[in-house]
Amino acid sequence: MLERQLYDYYRLDSDNIMYINDDIVVSAKGKLYLIRPSRSMINKKKFAEQLRMLEHLTVRGEFHLLIPVKAEGGNYVSLIDGQESVLFEIANDFSATPSVDTSIGRKLAQFHIRGEDYEPSFSSWQGVAWLAWQNRWIKRLEQLEGWFVKKQTDIHKTPADELFLLSFPYFLGMSENAIQMLTDMQLSHAFIIREGKGHTICHQRFEENTWLTLDSHHISLYKVPTDFIYDHLTRDIAEYIRYIATTSAPLFEKKKRIHLFLTRYSHVRVLETVDKTLLLARLCFPIHYYDAIEAFYQTIDSRKLNYLEEDMYRIINEADDYEAILNSVAAYCFPEGRSREIMPEWLLKKSSYASDHL
Repeated sequence: MLERQLYDYYRLDSDNIMYINDDIVVSAKGKLYLIRPSRSMINKKKFAEQLRMLEHLTVRGEFHLLIPVKAEGGNYVSLIDGQESVLFEIANDFSATPSVDTSIGRKLAQFHIRGEDYEPSFSSWQGVAWLAWQNRWIKRLEQLEGWFVKKQTDIHKTPADELFLLSFPYFLGMSENAIQMLTDMQLSHAFIIREGKGHTICHQRFEENTWLTLDSHHISLYKVPTDFIYDHLTRDIAEYIRYIATTSAPLFEKKKRIHLFLTRYSHVRVLETVDKTLLLARLCFPIHYYDAIEAFYQTIDSRKLNYLEEDMYRIINEADDYEAILNSVAAYCFPEGRSREIMPEWLLKKSSYASDHL
């Protein structure tokens, strides 16, 4: 089926097909291609904006950008295995890689610098990005509050329901504090809203595998344009830290990785006080908790319930570790202790600032 669609749409005879998570890597006539399926219908205006971002980054000298391939008929979007998808060519441009430190922190900072002078035309990405965070957070919070009230009145509760009811007040407190931090930013730094500093080309959710790895010699290398979004640079920084914080590893190892990431990023692109405040606010809002709860209660696939329930248990059980990492990031950003002016005292109760550095 897939082989037939590749030929019908792109006149490609595949030699080999490899699946990497939701992506499909195709080898054909000595070239590599990536099929990136979309979980919903592709927004044509948003996709056009992402192509403009691709062009901008190419002109600015960004390496290893995947190039979309038009199907027969001149369209980029095709229906493959029942999902709207885009085919990208993976260029073999290893020789173009500059001989510099290849740490993810440095590479991300360089990526952000190249995207800082981009001007979006897509209306949803215009304006101050982090103000939109607050609106989305409030909507997600209100939805979970509604579920919380409903589950309280349910006669028959599952163990997962009981865990949700037990954990929600804690994560509600974190959420409200994160929202308040952004409100305080608007009141105390009105000029920031006017200037719009720190906005650049970012990613929907920046994690270790967002930049594709195709072999052990080229880790986190290829950028897929359909991942791009215009936002404040701390979106990517926070989500990468969140990714590390929620992986299965000893706490001290996660702190060490985060310290290295922040240090190497800051060597290329210095984080200002406002950037650090936004970073802490985004980390304070427990997006990973919302993702887990929403996925569990919204799934219609009974085969996924056990996995989703385990994921929910893991996130809730590791809340103390996440809080410790949040405290440590605060200490890294404001080693003189100024984070006490920004973050609520109860979230900093475990941080000594004298000894609990990353």
